[in-house]
Amino acid sequence: MKIDRLSVQLSEPPPDMPSGIERSMRLEGAVILLVDQDPEYLDAMRLVLRMEGARVHTVVSAKEAVRAVGQWMPNVLLCNLGVADERVHFALRIVHDSPLLKVGIVEGEAALAASHPHDGFYDHVMHKPIDVEALMGQIERALWTLSEEGGPG
Repeated sequence: MKIDRLSVQLSEPPPDMPSGIERSMRLEGAVILLVDQDPEYLDAMRLVLRMEGARVHTVVSAKEAVRAVGQWMPNVLLCNLGVADERVHFALRIVHDSPLLKVGIVEGEAALAASHPHDGFYDHVMHKPIDVEALMGQIERALWTLSEEGGPG
């Protein structure tokens, strides 16, 4: 399954999922901060990741991301590189003292090939449309590593 821009607005799923939709606990323990400027994309990703058991917080700007890091203490950052700036990276380095999976998201093949000033900060860089299965596999591996090291999650 890949998620790019959706033509319909998806609403936040209720705490008890509607009948017919299976909820997995595959990402239980993941606290994900998703930073992107596209509200439809944020809604779609939040729905998919929550269905897999993750707690997901979304923001649309670097300024909001800096506040969110201290408030929610995520163990996974999914950040559109078009939104990220040095404040986000600085806040993560200062506030977050536990291991963190950092995935940079870029739009378009040209953006993926282009050199980015934050290269090396992110553990992985993916391009839209996001391959959700590949992303969930990366998150699962990071959560497993955290649990093996005695960290959060």
